[in-house]
Amino acid sequence: MSILWCGGEDIDFPNSPTAVVQSTNASYFRTGYARSALAVSGGTPRNVSSAFPGGAITSGWISVYHLQVLGFTASRRMVGFCNLTPFKGIYWGISAASTTRAALFTYDGSTLTQLVAEAGNSLVAAELAKFDFQMISYGGSGTLNLYRNGVLLVTYTGDISISGEASFGYVSVESGKSDTIGHYSEIIVADADTRLLSLVTMAPNGAGDASTFEGASTDIDEVNVSDADNMYSDATGEACQIALTTIPAGNFSVLHVRAAARAAMAATATPHTLKLGVKSTSIDVDAGRHLTTAWVTYERDMPVNPVTTNPWLDTEMAGLQLAMESAA
Repeated sequence: MSILWCGGEDIDFPNSPTAVVQSTNASYFRTGYARSALAVSGGTPRNVSSAFPGGAITSGWISVYHLQVLGFTASRRMVGFCNLTPFKGIYWGISAASTTRAALFTYDGSTLTQLVAEAGNSLVAAELAKFDFQMISYGGSGTLNLYRNGVLLVTYTGDISISGEASFGYVSVESGKSDTIGHYSEIIVADADTRLLSLVTMAPNGAGDASTFEGASTDIDEVNVSDADNMYSDATGEACQIALTTIPAGNFSVLHVRAAARAAMAATATPHTLKLGVKSTSIDVDAGRHLTTAWVTYERDMPVNPVTTNPWLDTEMAGLQLAMESAA
């Protein structure tokens, strides 16, 4: 299995048409896994992820935890594989005939077309549930499956093609009701079954082993990102490590670690490059990425521990630190 993308915080959704809002109400997400939920209002078009780093796909899974506080509105899309403006894609959402039934849709940028709706009534207001959405062989003869808490709700096989779209490279999440808020957390895209997967946000929670950056971990630990509150380097070759929260107790196989940092440079800055990685038994940072004067989310995906080059161990998570370095 490969994790194609994952996220659940505001910096993970830079292609959203309006500012991303997060809720820290603990009933809206699984505490110990997420520290907030994306709060997508009915008046906001959507929250849209960063691009899948491996490129657009024609088959894959999306896993999300979702809670809709005050019910649903008919004929609304909720979660899907999409591309950017006008967000054409393959979605699951609420059926046209019943606000308690999930349905599968295509969206061509202007028209939402229902392919099939479930026979049951699985959409329950104010209930946190895990939904897993599978797309197989996008095109003229593809298959879509939607699961709720591991149980198949609805399936469709047939033409799922959309004019002008050959594949999809983003995730969109939207509110299931026109006048209220939908809450999403632990969003994972993978190339195989996601029904047993969980996503843990390991957030900054203290100073790491060393830092020559200006500022402290308290400048970058907020739930809702603030670009006015930051750590920075004013010279090349400076390094920073940040302590992180860890995973819940239990027996886990860690399939993937993704580091994300929102960064920019001043027009007169000496360092132009941010190197990103982790400190495990030692430090491993990547070759870096050249910054611009605009704030951008930079990501590094690590399917194995880059220090050991072996699969991640759950026992390595407790001491893992975020690592950054400045370069020319």
